[in-house]
Amino acid sequence: MSNDGFGLLLSAAKRNKVWQQLGEKIEDYLTSVDSLPVPQKTTTEEVQQILSQIDFDRPMAVEEVIDWTHTHLKKTLLQIASRDYYGVFNPQASSMSLIADAFLAVYNPQLASTASAMLCIEMENYLIDYFAKKFGLDTPTTKGCFTSGATEANFMSLLCALSRKVENYRDNGLRGIEKWPTVYASVESHGSIKRSCRISGLGTDSLRTIPVKANLQMDVELLEQQIIQDKQNGFQPLMVVANLGSTSSGTIDAIGEIAKVAQKHNLWFHIDAAWGGAALMLDDFAYLRKEIAQADSLSFDPHKWLSVAIGCGMFFVKEGSVLRKTFSIEATYMPDETQQHETGEPYRDTLQWSRRFMGLKLFLTLLVHGEKGYGQAIQHQIEIGAYLKQQLQANSWEVLNQTPWPVACFIDGKTKHHPKKILDLVNATGETWITNTQLMWQNQPVLRVGISNFRTQRENIDKLIKILNSARDQLKAKT
Repeated sequence: MSNDGFGLLLSAAKRNKVWQQLGEKIEDYLTSVDSLPVPQKTTTEEVQQILSQIDFDRPMAVEEVIDWTHTHLKKTLLQIASRDYYGVFNPQASSMSLIADAFLAVYNPQLASTASAMLCIEMENYLIDYFAKKFGLDTPTTKGCFTSGATEANFMSLLCALSRKVENYRDNGLRGIEKWPTVYASVESHGSIKRSCRISGLGTDSLRTIPVKANLQMDVELLEQQIIQDKQNGFQPLMVVANLGSTSSGTIDAIGEIAKVAQKHNLWFHIDAAWGGAALMLDDFAYLRKEIAQADSLSFDPHKWLSVAIGCGMFFVKEGSVLRKTFSIEATYMPDETQQHETGEPYRDTLQWSRRFMGLKLFLTLLVHGEKGYGQAIQHQIEIGAYLKQQLQANSWEVLNQTPWPVACFIDGKTKHHPKKILDLVNATGETWITNTQLMWQNQPVLRVGISNFRTQRENIDKLIKILNSARDQLKAKT
């Protein structure tokens, strides 16, 4: 019987030919992405038409499949690798990130157990220690793990808080709890906080969304008032979440003040630094470490501002033993190497079981470009963000958020047209892509532009300003 893998493994000669074809397609995309329409105008009907031609009983040639995939991805995707993409935090992936993912597909390491991937696990632990130091969380007890992203990490923080603060939660769950736990987060917080409450069994009614002040920071005075009121009403205040760079506006909450309230009332203190955490690569933001150091846990997504391919998230816990207390499960079919090595078994101490080597893309990018290279890329984006805000104001657009980082939330300061009308005209050009959101101070609808591509230059901002001005003029002409 032939040992060719039933055709699943191509021959060496065939693979070499395919790698060359694939490499050409990748280069075609990377060198042409800035000339493509940023938002593709593909309809649901067109997508269904593409898929209607697929028949798994009629296999296609490998070369044809590569052409098919390249053609349709290029034609149907929102081009987040474009310099003119200004949506939520989806950056162009670094070259070393792409190379890392190729290695992973070949070696396919299983990071559930030290026995199968000790070097991979230790490389990730090296990164955990490196970034824990950047965040000021480098204590002897700090532990962490890689995640699919901040949604998973934020959920883990809630589970850790429940295990640490609620008696017998690990074994009994929520049964018999006399005082129902409550969670506190800004109205500007990410939706994953609310989802975490829902899927944890606490329910969304357990989430207290705290109003923000005019600067979009959580109102810490109202936070404490809500905690006191909940105690009086028989609830158990459990956890408070602070933003280190909110999704809508890039706002940095008053972390030190929130930490004091958390300590005073014995709450678990979690920081959502999914995007903004990357700024700690710069000395300019080292002052934040002292405040971050007071957190019990923190979530961070290198696949946002550190420009590695999705997904690559991280979760840090200052009291590392809580990870094992929360997630530990014994399985006789799993090897146990913890007696020989200090590293814990990932399947036992984290939420995921089988998982990819998510840290490799970050490890390789740091190996090639170093901390200095990352710092330069982040500083460049901050400077482009400052130029954006300057040009918006110079052209009678009113910037409403206050952040040192490259996100601008703004409205038409001239004619006061509704942001959604302007948004539709801007994105209809195909030359750029921006979003809208609502700032929760006075429920203000705004346009939103975020700089997430390290290749974006001033000339791209100048182009965007012209498109925005043109959209405003078009609406003015119709009134």
